Amino acid sequence: MAPRAVRLEWPRRVAAEYAVCLLAEDFAQRLTRFGAPAELVQGALQMALDELEHARLARQVCDEAGVREPVAFDLDTYGVDAAPDPACHIAAVAVPNLCLGETLALRIVHRLRANATVGVARGALDRVVADEPRHAALGWTTLDWLLDLPDGRGVRESIERELPRWAAALRGSYAGAYVEPHLAALGPADTAWGLASPELHRAVFEETVERDWAPRLARRGFALA
Repeated sequence: MAPRAVRLEWPRRVAAEYAVCLLAEDFAQRLTRFGAPAELVQGALQMALDELEHARLARQVCDEAGVREPVAFDLDTYGVDAAPDPACHIAAVAVPNLCLGETLALRIVHRLRANATVGVARGALDRVVADEPRHAALGWTTLDWLLDLPDGRGVRESIERELPRWAAALRGSYAGAYVEPHLAALGPADTAWGLASPELHRAVFEETVERDWAPRLARRGFALA
């Protein structure tokens, strides 16, 4: 049986993948209702299928680790921002979750995969590493499309208002003071299953802000405090 930290962490990842699958479905609906370019809608639908596959692979890791209980996804923990303007409504998903969130997730999963030696865990992380660049690119492409709309100024102003809050929320999740108890003292047997310390998550967060978020946002005229 796998270490306790592994048996606690991978079920959380199954639930998280279901949450992102639901987010992608919501994103596809927002794009469709606004008559967005077909390739953006198709990209969102493909993202939902990718995330569902991530959930399936994460469930396989749970099975290998000895987790027999079903993983319950609590809908009450799922929520995305809403806005009355349709274009801002789309931006409220695209920017925090795809542009920022998927870009950050890619760097984190690369680090998790680098230490993973257990075959089923490494295989699951391989698939995530293959898919996340496409998901992040969908976010940045959608953002560029929104900014080029006739009402792009309104979208820009909405993003400028919300960007500090979105960035702070992600910082709190990945680089905040709270640490899940089972991740507080990991050993080689844990990292072999694709786990990483809170210190690594914090370091990757700061690296992502410096190398990805800040320059990509600056090219689009946004300043990240």
